[in-house]
Order: sequence, then structure tokens, then C-alpha cells
Amino acid sequence: MLRVVDKKTETVRTFFVNDAHHHIGEDIDGNENTPMGKNGSYDLSKKLEEEVVNMFKGSDSRYRLSEDKAVSKTLNPELDHEDHPYGLFDQIVVFPMKDRFRNDGEVPFSKSNENISRWVNAEYHKERLIGFGRVDPCEIDKARKEVKKFPDQYGLVGLKIHPDSERFHLDSKEVIQLYVDCARMGLPIIFHTGYPSDVKDIHDGINKTISLLVENGKEELVSQLNVIVGHCSYVDEDVFRYLSHPCIYGEMSTLSQPEDFIRSAENNISLSDFTNITLNEFKKDVRNKLKSDFWKIFQVKTHWSSKIMLGTDHPFLPKENIVDLMEALFCSELAEGLEPRTIQNILGMNLIALLPSTVGIHVSTSCSEP
Repeated sequence: MLRVVDKKTETVRTFFVNDAHHHIGEDIDGNENTPMGKNGSYDLSKKLEEEVVNMFKGSDSRYRLSEDKAVSKTLNPELDHEDHPYGLFDQIVVFPMKDRFRNDGEVPFSKSNENISRWVNAEYHKERLIGFGRVDPCEIDKARKEVKKFPDQYGLVGLKIHPDSERFHLDSKEVIQLYVDCARMGLPIIFHTGYPSDVKDIHDGINKTISLLVENGKEELVSQLNVIVGHCSYVDEDVFRYLSHPCIYGEMSTLSQPEDFIRSAENNISLSDFTNITLNEFKKDVRNKLKSDFWKIFQVKTHWSSKIMLGTDHPFLPKENIVDLMEALFCSELAEGLEPRTIQNILGMNLIALLPSTVGIHVSTSCSEP
């Protein structure tokens, strides 16, 4: 969490910060991460806080750090200690790697999901960690059965899937059934991507899912079909059009040129790109239904900044990516023109808006407006 002074108004503003893409477990290739301990999730959060504090020093930008720099971040102050520092992140979405437990359970990733469940439900972690599970859609019947355990048995509130790792088609009939299951349970889905073409495949799969729902009289589920494109830092006109889709959001963990990306997003993410272009891709009867009940069927986000969010991809990517993003948002020429609510959307509000209402959001205050 950051507590800063807006020099334009001399208003103290508090921004909460959530990480939308974070792995814990032990990868088959040797990468390992746990919440506590050296280079763990909380250690990353603390180191990022220190680097962001240093970033503000000497900066002649719109914002400066408040004298207290932070606010109380937990309902239980005893949990904020040396092995459990809060640092920059208020909450962190965690999910399995392709880890060594992948094939140990009844279905792929069931043991991995049990491990995530134990972490996110532990007393020390339940205020900090938000758990997503993982499945292998190639074994679709097993995958659907596993996902149905997420809310009640595991206490998990979203799904991570990795098409490169599990080698499945994002718009196949079988995988679309998985998307429908997640919509029915209100579970957001985060996808690994590596190329702009992956975003197109996600877009196509989501539109096929919408068509299936509308054709079967289940259009009320469309507003619960929320997907996050992982590693979405592509400065690409088509990708921004896909992010204009009411059901699709971008997580920016691979971002290397944040100012360029954010300016491009501001100029190119527009609801009209969905209504004027993408909507026409549906069959006539579906398109007519979507047009006639558009505002009821979709949870429409009309501002470009409501479609992108921060993520680290820890432990696979360097923390410098996050420092660069924070610098762009607070200490650059770009920051002079960004509304505080726009910054808060990117840092945490967009993620919170996609999570089930059962998730406890443990932030003491949000961005304060004058």
C-alpha cells in the first residue's frame, strides 16, 4: 500500500496494491516459491516497497510520499512481523506452477490445488493470499470435476490455465464447457499468453461461450464470464480491441515500456471497438439479443483504465518491471495527466471487481478523493 501526497491539491491519497499473477509451489524445472522466507512472496513485497520508496526520493513529480508512508494494513497487527512483512502488496493472487505435485493426485493438479488451499486458508495468510486453482483442460471431464471443488472444498476463487504447458485449444467445444462452469460459479479465469495471437484465441473462445449461453437462454451468466489475459503487454491494435471486450481484461506482468503501453491503452481501448466490430462477429440471432439487452447482459466497463491490472509473475520475472510501472504511474510525465482513480483501477480495483463477493478485501482504505 502506498500513502502519497498529491501536490496538485495537497491531498493525501492512499492507494492499495494487489498482485494479480503470482506462483507458489515448486516447479518441475526447479523454480520454487513460498509465501514466507527469503525471496518468498512477502519478501518480494517488502523489497518492492523499499525500491518504490527510493523511487520517490528526489522525484519532482506530481506525487510525493506521505510522511508516514503507509497506513495500518491488517485487521490483526500481530501478523505484521519480520517473517510476514506487508510491504507494497495488500493482497496477492496465488496459483500453482507446473509443479512436481501435478500428477500426484486423482486428477492433474489436484494435489497442487490442495497445497494452495492450505496456504490461503492458514491463519497467517488468509488476509494476504487469494487462491486460484489450476487444471489440465486436455482431460476435460476430470478438469470440470476439479473446478467444481474450488469454492466449497478448497476455498479457491478463480482458475489459472496454461495453454502452452497443457497443449489445449482455447476455443474448443470441450474447453468452452469449462468456461461455462466458471461463469456459473462466478470464478474469473486467468490465461497464460505468449503472443498476440493467443489473445485472439481467448477472444474467440469467449465469444463462442457467449453464443452458447445466449442460444441456451443463459444470458444472465455472461456478466459472470470474466477472463484475464496474463502477460498482456502487447502494444498491438488488435489486442487493444480484444481488451475492449466487456468480458476480457489484461494483466501486465511482462511490461517493459509502461508509459508507451499505458498511453496506447488510453488511446485504443474503447467500448465502441466491441460494439462496432466484435459484436458483428456473432450470428444474427445472438447479435440481435446482445444488442437489445446489451447493458443488462454485460457488466460494462466504459473507461480504458478499468481493463488492465498489475501482476508480477513471481518468481519468474524480475521485480524491476513493477518498479518501472510504479514510476510511470507516479513519477513520470504520464502521471501528471492520470486521474487518481485511474491509477487505483490499475493497481488493485480492477482485480477486486472481478473476484467473488465472498472474498474478503483487507485494505484499510481506498484512494481518497478530494
